[in-house]
Order: sequence, then C-alpha cells, then structure tokens
Amino acid sequence: MRQPPPLQEAHRYPVVSALAVAAFTATVAWWCKWDVESYVMSGRFWPGEPWRLITSTLLHVNVVHLAFNLYWLWVFGTLIEGVFGSLKTLGLVLLLAAVPSAAEYALLHGGVGLSGVGYGFFGLLWVLNRRDSRFFGAVDRATRRLFVWWFFICIATTVLEIMPVGNFAHGAGAAVGVLLGHAISSSGRRRGVFATALIVLSVLLIAAAGVWRPYVNLTRSVPVDLAHEGTVALQNGDNQRGAELLRKSVALDSKDARAWFNLGVACHRLGLEDEASKAYERAFALNPAEPGLRAVLAGWKVYSAYKAQQASQFEEAVRLYKEAAAFDRKNAAAWYNLGLCEEKLGHAADAIEALENAVRLDPNPAFREALESLRGPKPQH
Repeated sequence: MRQPPPLQEAHRYPVVSALAVAAFTATVAWWCKWDVESYVMSGRFWPGEPWRLITSTLLHVNVVHLAFNLYWLWVFGTLIEGVFGSLKTLGLVLLLAAVPSAAEYALLHGGVGLSGVGYGFFGLLWVLNRRDSRFFGAVDRATRRLFVWWFFICIATTVLEIMPVGNFAHGAGAAVGVLLGHAISSSGRRRGVFATALIVLSVLLIAAAGVWRPYVNLTRSVPVDLAHEGTVALQNGDNQRGAELLRKSVALDSKDARAWFNLGVACHRLGLEDEASKAYERAFALNPAEPGLRAVLAGWKVYSAYKAQQASQFEEAVRLYKEAAAFDRKNAAAWYNLGLCEEKLGHAADAIEALENAVRLDPNPAFREALESLRGPKPQH
C-alpha cells in the first residue's frame, strides 16, 4: 500500500482536510452535549432537509470510531484528491456520504460516521488499483483482507448485539465505489452500463430512505419514527406536515393511542373537525384508562356541539353534548347546554333533567335561572 502524505501537506488536499476537520469538530461538539438533532438522519430529511444525508456522516460514536475513519479518509482520500483534483473529490465524497446514509436509514435506524465514505474509497481504489496505472499499489493484499474481514466482523458484532454497526452503509459504500471504479476505468458501452447501474442504485436507495422507507425497513420502528417526527412538526407549528406524518404512522400501527391523539390535535388545528373527532375517539378507545384523553375528548365534543348549537343545528348539538357527558359526567357546561338544546327541540322533560344535572354539579346562577324558568312559576299557597 502506498504511504500517505505527512499531515504537514494537508493544504495540498483541501477537500479531505476540510472533511476531517469538520468530522472532528462535529464529533467533539456532540460529545460535549451539543444538540445534533438537526444533523442526524430522520424522516425530516425528505424532502425538506436533504443535508442530513451528509451531516450525519460527520458524527462519530467514540474515539476508536473517529480515529479509524479519519485514518482511512487520509490514506485513501489524499491519493484520490491528488489524482482527480479537489472538485471531483468533493463530488465523490458527497455521493459516498449520501448513498450509504440513505441505505442504512432505509433498511434500519440510520447511523453516523464516515464508514460509508471509507468503504466507498476502498471499493473505488480496489478496482482502480488493477485498472489504472495512477493507482497501482493503492490497495494491497493486507488492506483488502482488513476491509473484508472487518466488514464481516462488524456484521457479527451487530447480530450478537455486542456493538451495533452501520453494515448497510458499509455495503452500499463499497458497492457504489466498485461501480464508480468500473465506470471510470472502462470505456464505450461498458462504461455506460456501469454508470447507469451506479445512477439507478443511488436513486433507488435515496428514494427507499425517503418515499419507500415504511415498506422496505427491516425494523418495527418506522411507525414510532413517523409519530415522533409528526409530533416534532406539530411543536414547530408545521401542522400540515405533522398531520401527514401521523396519518402514515397510524396507518402502519393503528394501536398507538398517542399517535392518534396527536393526529387529532393536528386535524383540529387544520380545521378538519370530523377527522379530529375520529382520531380523538380512536385514541380514547385504545387507552380509556388515560384521564387526560377522556377530558380532551369530552372537551372536543363540547366544542363541536357548541358550534352546532350556534348554527341552530340542535339535534346534532344534543347528540354531541350527550356524547360529551358520557365521557365526562361532571362537565356542568355540557349538561347546561344540552338542556338549552333540548328545550329548543321541545323536549321539556329531557331539558329539565339535563339542567338539574348542571345545577347539581355547579350552582351557577345562570344554570339555576334556566332551570327555574323551564319549570315555570311555583304554585301559590
């Protein structure tokens, strides 16, 4: 294997040097409890925050992870930048960061680190080492063995739950690097075949991470991830996106009461009252022991009933007030308004019963006055 240049020559390799400094700085900041949520892979990357495909590769879990990746970035990257130049190397880095990140997130949880770039450089130089005289000696037998064995060791540590590793990122990086190496070193129709395969693979993996993730992901975390992203969107005031993500979440896992509740909140904010009501009811049905859900659903019913009452839709209002009272029998306002609506419909006995419940729960003078008015004047002795 060729010896890498000394660090004193870092200025000759601006892309590799800047990437190494960025990775070191971002990683140390993360270790110092800097909030990196905006930089790691999540459902927000598609379509609004595509930079996460790149920025997630700058972060590293520990010293060994960082040192290993930075070492091979320097060994392989300086050789590539020295031959291809800084602009082409920048393009290679972006490609080899984005596609492996997408592969890992599409199929599992997503990860961090420059391993995908490292394996991409390795795959690229493995091919060019045999096909391009400028790269002869770039990857020797010992280096090939190291990367191949390390690939399978990482799979083993992940399967045995000793240390989780981004194995799909490693594999995708190597595959992209090999295809790229053949595309660069081939000519004519053969070059076109490899270039087309590279483009198709890259597009499919990025699309799988964004559009198809719910259908291709191998874990059961997608509904949870979608629900979390939807909740974050609601907290940030993006109600439309929150509703979209939460709909996807409950479509994949219809038994998540909290996701249904948050979907109700999103729909309420968007004025989608029927959908909001159904979402709240679904949340309550899944977790009827949660007092907060019962109170929210009762309040929502009262809100909807009052709107119907103001529109003189008294039968609809009565139905909703009764549902509200069924969820929260101590809601005096619901009983009071139910009594008023029953009176409008000419149901005197039902109106009196509802108003009596309201007065019993809250001796509000308005409640008592309405009840006494409905009962009529007391007989004189």
